[in-house]
Parts: sequence; C-alpha cells; structure tokens
Amino acid sequence: MSASDLPTEWIMCREDEAKDREIHKEISKFESVSCSSKSPFELCKGHSQLCIKKYRRSAAGSSVGSYRMLSALNITVRHLLKTILSYQKSHDEMEYQSLIETANFVNDRLRAVQVDFSHHLENSKNMIDEESFTSMYTMQANMVRYHILLSYLLSEVPNSKFEHAFNRKALQVAFTNFFELFKFCNVANLMNGLVILDEILCYYALIQISLKLTNCDSSEFSTILVSNFTFFDRMLKNKKKEITANSFPKWMWSIQVGGMVLNGNYIKIFHLLEDIESCSWKAIACCCLSQCFFIFRVELVSFWNKSFAKNESVSNCDLSRLLYMSPESAIKFCANLGLPKGCNESSILFKSKPVVMKPRKIISREDKFVLNISNYQEFGRIDEDNVYIPSPKIIWQLISGT
Repeated sequence: MSASDLPTEWIMCREDEAKDREIHKEISKFESVSCSSKSPFELCKGHSQLCIKKYRRSAAGSSVGSYRMLSALNITVRHLLKTILSYQKSHDEMEYQSLIETANFVNDRLRAVQVDFSHHLENSKNMIDEESFTSMYTMQANMVRYHILLSYLLSEVPNSKFEHAFNRKALQVAFTNFFELFKFCNVANLMNGLVILDEILCYYALIQISLKLTNCDSSEFSTILVSNFTFFDRMLKNKKKEITANSFPKWMWSIQVGGMVLNGNYIKIFHLLEDIESCSWKAIACCCLSQCFFIFRVELVSFWNKSFAKNESVSNCDLSRLLYMSPESAIKFCANLGLPKGCNESSILFKSKPVVMKPRKIISREDKFVLNISNYQEFGRIDEDNVYIPSPKIIWQLISGT
C-alpha cells in the first residue's frame, strides 16, 4: 500500500498521544514502518498515517478536544477493517500477521472508536443530518458484521488464545449504538436506513437464538432486546404508518427461524439458509447460527435413530443430503455419536445403538456452507495458528455488506 493510499497524517490519533505511547513502549507494529514482526515491541516508532487512538479506561473523563471528529472515526474504522483486518497488515512492507494478533489490535482500536462515537451520539441525538446519520449507522453496521464474522473465523480457537467473551461484549456495544441511532432519527433518516435496520435486526435475533441454544450468557442481549422492541413499536407507530412487518423481510425471516427452533424443525432451518441467494447477508446469517449447527444435527440424528427401521442402513450420500455435510463428514459425525457403520464403511446403521452425546472441545468451521468457499489456495491463506483466512476481497465484502 503506497503512502497515497494511507489516511491523512494524525487523523486517526493525536500526535501527542502517539509520542506519549512511544515513550511508554505502547506502539503496535500495525502503527509503525520502523519495525518488522520480529522486532522487539518497544522499538516500534509511530507513523503519522498509521497510528490509531488506543483505548484507555480513563477516556470517559477526557476533555472534549480529545474526541475525534465523526469523519475521522469513519476513516479509522475503514482503515481497521478494510486494510488491517482484511490484509492482516497495515502497509505493503509489513509481513502478514496472524488473525488472532490482528483481531486483538483491531478490537482494541474499535473499542476506542466506540468511546468517541458515544460522545458524538450523546451530544447530537436530535440534530443528526442525513449525511451524518448514514455515515454513523453504516459504521456501526460494519462493526456488527465484523464481530460476527470474527467470532466465526476464530470459532476453532480456544479461549486461552482469544477472548471470545470480549468479542461478544464488543458486538453488544455495536448493536446498542446502532439501535440508539434510530431512537432519535426523523422520518427521512428512518426511511433511508430501513434496509440496514432490517438486516441488523435479523442478525440480532439470530444471535439471541444462538446464545440461548449454546447456553452462553445472553442476559445483556435480552435487556437490549426488550428495550429496543418497545422503542421500535413506538417509533413505527409515530413516524410512518406505511412501515409494517413487511418492511422488515430479513427480520421476519429470523423470527421464522426462531419458531422452527421452538418446534424442533431443524432441517427446515438448513433449507431456509440454503435457499438464500449467495450474498454477504446469507454468510453473516450463517455465521450467527454456525455454533448451533452441531445441536441441530444431533437432534436430527436422534430423531432419525428413533424413526428409522431397526438396523436400517443409510448411505453417506443420503446422510450428506439430510445433514448438509460432505459424505465423509456425515459418516464421521454419526459415528462420533455412537452409531455403528455399515459393512462397507460408507453407511450408518440406525436404530441399532442409542445416540451418545460427547462434549465438544471446539466448534468446527464449515466454510463451504457458511461462506460458500471450498478452495483455500484460491480464496485465502492459512496463518501461523492454522487459522484459514479468506481473501481480503471476500472479508471486506462480508463486512461492508456489498
């Protein structure tokens, strides 16, 4: 990346902060051109076009002058997500970094962005013009997609290497700030943001489903859910009579998914996901539910183990179609649940042994189904932690919703 492609000098971070962090050896390699990935952390010197404001716990008490302008926040988020996250480096001369290390840096800097964003939101609730409103909800929508995608890409990484709970908390903040924008918008802004509002509401509902099924703490998300449903009901009644449930097709789709979960109609959920035309929305929706796929499939196998005839043999091809997995993966999945293989090793005998649930240590990624990616060499790379990373183009398409 040439210097002309980089942000304006000191727009993402004040120079005095960068100099202070240099003294205290807090400059990241993503913010410098004077150190390689092998250089000691303390030797990095901040670059005027790469330094990004670091999150500080004391930021809430900062003076007004320390908050970045909205335009600077847009530039910062774009640089963090389109350049650093997508390429796992901040400039051409830098070596590729692992996704875990990249995500830790991006998450910290986005946390600082949210502090500044909340300041702008608090001081301009009823005075947001259309251009600023579009910029603000786009920024938050991109951060929502980013945290959901990151959760999926690092789903096979244990908590000892990546703080998944912290990423969920950051996702909660992005949801909150996004919805907060719409509480005070006028009719014109509401209509302008309706499509993105529909999309983010969909993800929000799917995340709720996933947290409940995987027994994660969803109390904070539930609180947001109740408060925002109340405000949406009031907002839609007061601002535009023409806005109905039909104005939110993606959100209604997610509620349909929730109903299928309650009714145990898990195979229909896979049908719904498969029927969506390949696009970034489908991929992020699949990312939201990816941790539930194991649960759905266990329930399906348990049901079939009671419904099929005794010792009925089901081929790997049929299992592949029923479980939405490759034939080899479908056989392995059923065998891991305690069901015996047939004579030719390419089938499973149902109603011969009970299904035995085994605890999962990790959640396996399913890039072909979730991201519509099957060729690692063509579409991305595998980093030093053995994490497959999609190509920069695919990552940015998913995060930007294009």
